[in-house]
Amino acid sequence: MKISIAGSVVSLLIAGVVSLPMPPKEHIDANIDPSKAPATAQNIQDHVAKYGPDSMTTTVGQLNSPGTASGLRTDAIGDKKQPGMVIDEEPPASFRNPGDPVTTKATAKEEGSHQGGVLSSGIQKAKASGNPDTTITHGIKGQDLGPSTSTEEPNPAQAAKDRHS
Repeated sequence: MKISIAGSVVSLLIAGVVSLPMPPKEHIDANIDPSKAPATAQNIQDHVAKYGPDSMTTTVGQLNSPGTASGLRTDAIGDKKQPGMVIDEEPPASFRNPGDPVTTKATAKEEGSHQGGVLSSGIQKAKASGNPDTTITHGIKGQDLGPSTSTEEPNPAQAAKDRHS
């Protein structure tokens, strides 16, 4: 009986003997420019000062679906909308679980557009890595959010997994 190499690999994959290597884990920074979004930058700083930096990092595998994120965003914003403004929420809805602390602030629409573009680009880059453990941090260009406030979570990817489990 002749077995082709391709057939052997397929058979071994089906049998669970061989697994393909996982793409390397990366870390993506989705940092807003504070000169383009000063109120958003202040909201990030306020959230980190009150709750610590851990919630500003998640993994590709722990990102919320668009539907879940939309529901969380609606819950956070409530009736805070103002004419000509958007409501910034930190951390982004795509990063958090129901019940996680959130900080909101009215910002100019241009700030919301800047932040949305930066965050969307960072998420797409992270997803393109092909590794569900690739981390994404939403922060401020030129600023360090500070060390993790958790003593039990060994890294941002684990912190994100723990928040979403």
